Amino acid sequence: MEAAGNIANALKKSLQCDGVNLIQANEAAASQDVFHFHLHVIPRWKNDAVHIGWELKQLSPEALQETQEKIKNAL
Repeated sequence: MEAAGNIANALKKSLQCDGVNLIQANEAAASQDVFHFHLHVIPRWKNDAVHIGWELKQLSPEALQETQEKIKNAL
């Protein structure tokens, strides 16, 4: 993460970008296409054509609690 921060700062300084996305994906379902750990450091500008997102869904408090418990049990 320190290296990613250094690269992000270099992108902002050299390219005058407005921001930076850090993206790391695991497995094909998450759009991973090179199957080792790597972190994409993507320069971004206001109103650029890049759209990184997903539809947010509101879960019930019960569903959130159930998910929390599953994650805690896996730890």
